[in-house]
Amino acid sequence: MAIIGIFTECYRPMLNGVVTSVVTYVEQLTRLGHEVYVFAPAHPRARHSEDHLYRFPSFKPPWGPLYPIALPWLAPRLKRQIERLPLDLIHTQHLFMMGRLGANIARRKGLPLCYTYHTLIENYTHYFPVPQRWAKRKARELSRDYCNQADCVIAPTSAIVAILRGYGVTTRIETIPTGIDLSLAEPLKLQPMRQGWGIPEGALVLLYAGRIAREKSMGLLLRAFALIHAHMPEVWFVLVGDGSMDQECRRLAEVLDIARRVHFAGPVPHEQVFSCAAATDLFVFASQTETQGLVIAEAMSVGLPCVAVEATGVREVVRHGENGLLTQPDERAFADAVLSLLRDPVRRATLSVKARETAYTFSAENSARKLAALYQELMGSKRAE
Repeated sequence: MAIIGIFTECYRPMLNGVVTSVVTYVEQLTRLGHEVYVFAPAHPRARHSEDHLYRFPSFKPPWGPLYPIALPWLAPRLKRQIERLPLDLIHTQHLFMMGRLGANIARRKGLPLCYTYHTLIENYTHYFPVPQRWAKRKARELSRDYCNQADCVIAPTSAIVAILRGYGVTTRIETIPTGIDLSLAEPLKLQPMRQGWGIPEGALVLLYAGRIAREKSMGLLLRAFALIHAHMPEVWFVLVGDGSMDQECRRLAEVLDIARRVHFAGPVPHEQVFSCAAATDLFVFASQTETQGLVIAEAMSVGLPCVAVEATGVREVVRHGENGLLTQPDERAFADAVLSLLRDPVRRATLSVKARETAYTFSAENSARKLAALYQELMGSKRAE
C-alpha cells in the first residue's frame, strides 16, 4: 500500500467542496489500507489536531472570505520534517502556496505528482484587487503551467478536461469525480431539521447549500424566489452555509419582501447537509463556476431533485427532465422551472427516484478505488524511469 501526501490550501474547520473532497478521500483511502498525510494552512478556528495532519503558519488576506494563506517559508523545520517522511506520491489540491510546496518536494524527492483541478480560478479573480482582464489571463496561464509539471491531472468532469486542454495543458488528464459518502444518506443517520428552522412540516421548502458568495449567483436565486413567492406565498427557502455575501443576501431578502419566508440556517457540519436535503422538497442551484457540483449529488442521495442553471460541471450531474431541470441564467426562467415542479408532486416524485439513482453513481468508495489504482500506476511509471 502507498503513503500519500495531500497538500491543500483549505481544510477543516472550513466547509467547502474541496475540504469535503479531501476529507472523503482521506477516509476512503485509509479504509483501503493506504497511509495518508495532509498538509494545510493553520486556521484560527481549528480546535483539534488530527493524526497525520501538519499545519503551516498562515495569514488571512485583507480581501475576500476567511481563506488563510500558508507561509511555508516560515516553517523550515516543518518542511524538513515532511521531506523525511517516506512518501510514495504527492497529490496537490491547489496551485498556490501549498500546491507549490508539494510540487517542489515531489521534484526534489523524485516522487510522482498528482494534481486535482477543483476550481476554475479564472471565475474567482474578483476576490483580488487587480485589473480583472489581466487576472483572468494570468489564472489561465498559472493553471496551464502548474498542470503541465504534474505527472497526471485529475478533472472531476469531462467538461473540465476540455477547458484545461483549451488552456494549453498537455500532460495526462484523468476524469475521476469526487465521490460522496452514501452512508450519510441512510435514513437512520438523518436528523429532523424543520422544527429547528421554525418551518411547518407540511410546507413546501426549497434548499440551497453552499457558500453564500458572488460566484454562486445568490442574487439570481433570491430574485427568482421573489417571483416564486408571488405565485406561491406559502413556499419557504432555506439557505445553508455562510460566506462573504451573507449580510448582503439578508438585506436583499428584506428589499424583495421575502425575508419572512427565507431562513438563513448558517453553516452546518458536512454530515448534516444530507439531513437538510431530506427535510426539503427541491434543491436549487444557480452557480456557473462549478467543476462538478458535488453538493447537488449529495442532495440527490436522499432523493432531492434539483433545478439548476445549466453550466460547466452541473450539467454532468443534473440531467434535464430526468433527475431535475436545467435553465438559463435568468430569474424568470429559473422561477418558472421551480414552480412547474412545486405544482406537480407526481413529477417531483419521479425525478426523486432518478435523483437517488444518479447519486449512487458517485460512490466515494468507487472513486477512491479509481484514485488508488491511478496512484499505483503513477508510482510504477516513476520507478521505471
